[in-house]
Amino acid sequence: MVRAGFPMTACRPCEARSQCTRAGARSETGRRITFHPRPEQEVIQQARAQEDTKEWKEQYAHRAGVEGAISQGVRPAGRDRYRTCD
Repeated sequence: MVRAGFPMTACRPCEARSQCTRAGARSETGRRITFHPRPEQEVIQQARAQEDTKEWKEQYAHRAGVEGAISQGVRPAGRDRYRTCD
């Protein structure tokens, strides 16, 4: 895996910045990008392409429902996720 970073001085004036990064205009860092080895990148692209299919969305909707139910079951009722000390 190869990681590349660009300084803010290169990113801020770029006309394509809004298409490149989600970092806000006041962000202190420029674009960071990761390049995966070709076989790994091809697998990632195939997985992302499957996410656009009707079958995948139906299967994921079922999974999301189960995960939501589990989340509600393990969360204490009426309490915040993190405790605060008073």
